[in-house]
Amino acid sequence: MTEAQPEPIQQRRRLAALLRDLRAAADLDQTALGERAGMSQSKVSRVETARQTPTIADARAWPQAVGATQPQRADLLERTEAALSETVSWTEELRRGLAAKQQRIQRAEQAVSRLRVYSLIVPGLLQTAEYARR
Repeated sequence: MTEAQPEPIQQRRRLAALLRDLRAAADLDQTALGERAGMSQSKVSRVETARQTPTIADARAWPQAVGATQPQRADLLERTEAALSETVSWTEELRRGLAAKQQRIQRAEQAVSRLRVYSLIVPGLLQTAEYARR
């Protein structure tokens, strides 16, 4: 069963795919694009695999390096701005939500006289390939 990805992650992945497609259409490898766009090959890789959201400067340099059309450049800039703002708002939302949850847990723990914690640990001898597959 696949867990739904938060919207900012999906948006960053769509942006990464668009950037990767633009680079491939220009018949450039990551190193060549990096040289043209003024970034390292490793940064190009992180952006294309959605591990890093490109900056606005990256969103301007990338399409220029691949010779994208003006509508493509405008679309890319708009998508990047949306991804950046979504990432920031999602992070803030998580931060607020986790703090509230932690406060609820703290109040519950303070109200009890005995706290028991159970942990399910599978012994090493039972950690077989068949067990892991299931």
